Amino acid sequence: MARLDWRKRVVCVPSQAPGLIEASGLEPAEVEAAAWALAPCGRWHRGAGAIAIALEQLLPGGLPILRAVYALPGLHRLADAGYGWVGRNRHHLPGTAVCAIGPPAALAEPLRSELARRLG
Repeated sequence: MARLDWRKRVVCVPSQAPGLIEASGLEPAEVEAAAWALAPCGRWHRGAGAIAIALEQLLPGGLPILRAVYALPGLHRLADAGYGWVGRNRHHLPGTAVCAIGPPAALAEPLRSELARRLG
């Protein structure tokens, strides 16, 4: 995601980052169960919806195209099922888990402030 985000619109933070769960207002079990994205309006999106929100930030124009597609009847169920499959099989997929790289840094103050601002 970071390599594709040439406009630097997405901040990816591993759930293990000290202070993140407290600052997010989410429960630890929620954070462990799925990816989450916090939209600029302060609304949390989970799982495939979070991935759609993050990916559409990479598109020119910032149009909510992926959110609109995700909201189509039945399509969000298909996307959620695909998200679940990837989650269950990620150990077979290429890539390195963030936690395998090393312990994440504590939540930086600018990010903590932005979370607080968006969450009101």
